[in-house]
Amino acid sequence: MDDIQRKLALIDAQLAGRNIHKQIISTAPLLFVAVGLIAGILIQNTLSLSFSLWLILLALFAVTTVFLFTIQQSSSTNHQSPVTNYQYVAAHLALACFLCLGAIRLIAFNQPKPNDIRNLIVDKRKLATIRGLIVTEPYINKNQQWEFAKFKYTDPTSSFYLKIYEVGAVNHWAKVAGTVRVQVDGPVLDLKAGDYIQAYCWLDRFKGPTNPGQFNTAKYLARKNVYIAASIKSLSE
Repeated sequence: MDDIQRKLALIDAQLAGRNIHKQIISTAPLLFVAVGLIAGILIQNTLSLSFSLWLILLALFAVTTVFLFTIQQSSSTNHQSPVTNYQYVAAHLALACFLCLGAIRLIAFNQPKPNDIRNLIVDKRKLATIRGLIVTEPYINKNQQWEFAKFKYTDPTSSFYLKIYEVGAVNHWAKVAGTVRVQVDGPVLDLKAGDYIQAYCWLDRFKGPTNPGQFNTAKYLARKNVYIAASIKSLSE
């Protein structure tokens, strides 16, 4: 019995001394990639660093990784453990590279195209005729949650998101990109996601909250890459 207990104690000691870091590298190397991407997105979202800085860091880490791989291939074969020192460094370099890629991906997501609709609306709202594709099912708001709804009747309104393709210019249709949130003064019953529409509307940027503690709609929609609101009286397919 004492011999069995000694062996069990030895196994427990070996398991307790196992390097978790080493085990992750040998069994789940892609975990470093995922952690790097997530960390890069979070850091960029918090600090809003420049694209050039991330690009320089990515180039530096990539060159270091290639240099390390070249040295490892040219070095003589030895009898190290399955996870070598080179693999430790390579795993952390991969994390650093994908951290930079995560930040760059967020910057690219937030970077508008030259013909993005948000570039056309700068300081004040504008009248425009737009064409685009409905990307969400129209939602009818019956204002039932309004505190004074039972004292004053208001017509239902509708809202949906529209992917814009064209804006009416003087003598032609100009190609544009971007998504807008459409507000219609009335219920939309005959349209659905996937329909292509044309509408005459007011285009305006979302404004920040006017009262402390009020929900910041502009900031919330900016995370979804939506910066422009379209106010429509009626629709024509």
